Amino acid sequence: MPVKTVKTTRISVLCGLLFCAPGALSASAATPCPVAEVAQDLVSPNPAIRLKAGRVLRQAACFGAALPLTSLIADPVDEVQLEGIAGEIAIFLNKNASPKRRLGFVIEVRHDVASDAFWAGPMANLGRTAPAEVLAALRAASHDDNPRVAVEALYAFGALASEVKGVARQQLQAANGPFLADLAGSSQTEMRIAAAAVIGRLYSRWPGEALEESVGPAMMTALGDTDDTVKIVAARGLGGMRYERALQPLTDVFNARAKGDVAEAALDALARIAHPSSVPLFRSQLTSPEAALRSAAVAGLARVGGDRRLLLEITELLGFERSDAVIMSLDFAWVMLEGQSIDAVAEGLLKWSRHDLAVAYLTEIATLRPAKFFTYAIDPDPRLRADIADILGMTRDPRGLPLVQPMLKDKNPTVVAAAERAIARMQ
Repeated sequence: MPVKTVKTTRISVLCGLLFCAPGALSASAATPCPVAEVAQDLVSPNPAIRLKAGRVLRQAACFGAALPLTSLIADPVDEVQLEGIAGEIAIFLNKNASPKRRLGFVIEVRHDVASDAFWAGPMANLGRTAPAEVLAALRAASHDDNPRVAVEALYAFGALASEVKGVARQQLQAANGPFLADLAGSSQTEMRIAAAAVIGRLYSRWPGEALEESVGPAMMTALGDTDDTVKIVAARGLGGMRYERALQPLTDVFNARAKGDVAEAALDALARIAHPSSVPLFRSQLTSPEAALRSAAVAGLARVGGDRRLLLEITELLGFERSDAVIMSLDFAWVMLEGQSIDAVAEGLLKWSRHDLAVAYLTEIATLRPAKFFTYAIDPDPRLRADIADILGMTRDPRGLPLVQPMLKDKNPTVVAAAERAIARMQ
């Protein structure tokens, strides 16, 4: 079968590496698992029959189908492989979609299920941990001769592997560093983007985690890539890793660009690393004409820490600010530096233009002060209750369990689903 050209949509990098709102739960969650009915079809010599069996399992999206689908991921036929990958996405990432879809009921077009699900952000996941066999099958398929299969398998691997917890997570990170570093040096741009994105997701440091440094050099190399999207994804990833060896390269990238998407990603990464040596740069950007740079600068200063004088100085300097992102970063700074109520940040959850940034900031606050979320966990608005459950879940901190567990009895099914995801992550 000929090798097809990969053309992956470059969806929001910030959303993919951080947090975005979850979608609706799959209606097939309560459907009986049809593994026994299609067991023989999965090993049929006819690829059309294997493809149909995979489609049945994908549509069922039941946990019992996860291991049987691994045989399709290793199938010699590309279309069958993609169906197997899409099946795992349906089970673990709450995204049940076909690798092909119809336009006008006539024309079939590609649908990159795994990459779309990955860039939708980790909050869209169900919080389930995939079996090691599934991760191994996806890892193997990321070396497939077909570029589209390889990239889709890698995105699926990254999204599923990032839900692994505890000692298993540490072992997974250590074991896959060389493998991912190798893919980050691929001659194919889409593969380099995917590898940098997966590294950024899988090696992003959770609270209390030590840094796994095996992928650091590869991400530094990616930061110097000739393709701007690779640079941006690598910068975001280095920020999530809080990789201090990248401080100077990130500063150099920022100074070389000064404005635009690459500069924004570099400054945001420096703001997440939050090293005191970056304070002069953050201060210099408080008056930048670029709102994204002002926002990152404020957030960086808030994370580095300071006294009330610094906060008042920033507030006075930006007193007439109109940018939603900068206003959100100021609200975040007041919480981080003065311990104020999260009310101003939480209000952003109800505004489309502020929602995703509010989720990111609140998740960061929740890792330090989960008790501040009690009032919102019982808010009359189900949208807030669901968001708070997901936010507390993303911290992986069991201190949030007393706030989330009562939501399992909530009258709103969206809130219950969010509570189930959160509890799966915190336990």
